[in-house]
Amino acid sequence: MYTTVLMPPMLLSPADSKAFFDQIYEDNLVKIPDASFAPRPSAHYVFSKDGSGSVVGGGFVQFNFDVALIDVIWVSRRARRLGLGREIYRAIERLAAQKGMRRAIVSTFEFQGAIPFWEKMGFESFAVLSDYPEGQRLIYFQKKISLVQRD
Repeated sequence: MYTTVLMPPMLLSPADSKAFFDQIYEDNLVKIPDASFAPRPSAHYVFSKDGSGSVVGGGFVQFNFDVALIDVIWVSRRARRLGLGREIYRAIERLAAQKGMRRAIVSTFEFQGAIPFWEKMGFESFAVLSDYPEGQRLIYFQKKISLVQRD
């Protein structure tokens, strides 16, 4: 008998998370044996804090095969236009390069106003999902990552 449980990620035990992703990784190696060079999927957070220790920005990235999937980069309204978004992205990019990632992928909704940011970071659009949410567009960007990172 099997039990299916829906739970937020923060309640998932590290052992269950590892078992889950290890099995996916092993299944994928059957289909793509050359992928054994790739690190197992992993996720990382990057945070920026102000002088009082409050989080004013951050990012979340997942590494899978040789791709850094940037889920989000966010900076609080009071800390915007100070270069924190660029700083957070550069930290993610350095980590991705250290882990051997060759490409980064990110998406942004058109209404978020981040398209110019991603273009300044060297990303190029490669796909658009229209009418998601209704009346909006989700734009996907990608960038090659140099294994030698400079600031």
